Amino acid sequence: MVARPDNDTGKSDIIMDAHKAMNENDATEAEAEKPDAAALPRLQPSIVKIRDAMADRQDAMEQLRERDRVLLQALQEHLRDLAKDVPADADWVLLTLSNAEKPRYWVDATSHVSIDRDSRTYRFLRDTRLGRIVVRESDDVGAIGQAVADYLAERFVERDRAIDGDWLAIVQSRYHEEAQRREAERVETVEDVEPTPRPGFAIYLFGLLTGLAVMFGALYYLDPDIVDTVRAALGLIETVPPAETSQ
Repeated sequence: MVARPDNDTGKSDIIMDAHKAMNENDATEAEAEKPDAAALPRLQPSIVKIRDAMADRQDAMEQLRERDRVLLQALQEHLRDLAKDVPADADWVLLTLSNAEKPRYWVDATSHVSIDRDSRTYRFLRDTRLGRIVVRESDDVGAIGQAVADYLAERFVERDRAIDGDWLAIVQSRYHEEAQRREAERVETVEDVEPTPRPGFAIYLFGLLTGLAVMFGALYYLDPDIVDTVRAALGLIETVPPAETSQ
């Protein structure tokens, strides 16, 4: 007689084997997720990496700066004759190449030429009270040189006009002061002179009476009865009634 396996016992073994396999799988995954000691971040490798990156960036900046300097030196050489034409007393004209971190060719205290980010375009810039403006922008050194020459010529003309205006203002101020001085002297002279006495009311009254007397004299000469007429008009002579006729 052949014995049959117990179904419940077989199922239990299968379940136990499944749980065991699952636990082994979880353990394997946890082991795989555990970080390796060699892969942990270290300070020294990070320092080396950052140092190399900074050095590469510094080298690139130095190359760009040197390229900008070469272009500005070409502009300076192009404007060599222009610099010789500048008067010796025009100390406000610079025309020099700076040694700053970003090279610039200074025309005067407020304007300069620099190189754009493309490392080939010249930018003629001027600083004003309202901000920085672009006077000229070109990759042709001749065009930028002509713009610098025109700018300096305009500044020279403006300064000459300003000097002429100041001179004219000084002359007008002196003329005005001279006129005021002369007016003050004239007023002082007039005040120093004694005023001429003017005829009073009595003289005017005497003249009026004299005129009336002359007028009445002339009328009496022309008509002797004018005196009686005037006196009658003034009520000085009583009116005599006419005599009655006798019957």
